[in-house]
Amino acid sequence: MNLSKHLSVILILSLVILGGCTSKANYSIVKGASASWEVQPLAVRQTYPKWMQHVYMTAQMQTSDIQTWEVHVIAINDLGEGAKNAFAELRYTNDGEVTFNKFPLHLKEVDPPTEAKRYYHYVYQFGDETKDFYEAFMLKRFDYEYSPIDFHYIQPLYEKGSVDTSNIVRIEYAILPEYGVKTVGELMRTNFRLNKKDWVSFCSDAYYIYRKDSACGEITLTDLPSD
Repeated sequence: MNLSKHLSVILILSLVILGGCTSKANYSIVKGASASWEVQPLAVRQTYPKWMQHVYMTAQMQTSDIQTWEVHVIAINDLGEGAKNAFAELRYTNDGEVTFNKFPLHLKEVDPPTEAKRYYHYVYQFGDETKDFYEAFMLKRFDYEYSPIDFHYIQPLYEKGSVDTSNIVRIEYAILPEYGVKTVGELMRTNFRLNKKDWVSFCSDAYYIYRKDSACGEITLTDLPSD
């Protein structure tokens, strides 16, 4: 794709992401632009300016399959049997009000500590329970009835008393697994549509219960060591 075509697609894509279009064709436009980006080798994509990468990564996130998303939990100690019963709330704005939808997180993998990595590493994914919701959500999203899901607010939650969450050092994300695992701050920095108000709200909001110093500086709920 030549530069002029790239910039044309980016202009359209930016308008869509920021709400410049209003029809159901929005999804097709964003998905098509995302596909033109994904077909390029990852090494090539990473040579483009950061702002361009963030535009297209945002498009990829908005149109990706929710069942490919990974949520990683890094813990000091074994979280026990309670770790098998996690859930997460998908957060977005509907008619000016923040809406939460609760879905199970399925434990896909547990890696114990090693000499190289001294923490327990749990990997979660959403299951089939999210499929119908997400398909319906996407139709509303690209009609601009709903805002995009706030990826950075996704966090594993557990039934009260089933897991000692003070053992959890941090949460990491592979919303787009091919780009690797990101801290919450790194995830937020890849999102083209976030503005200063979004960052301030996240950093001051007690809803997110885990460590968020990668986004907000030294803000911690408990005194946990870094990896």
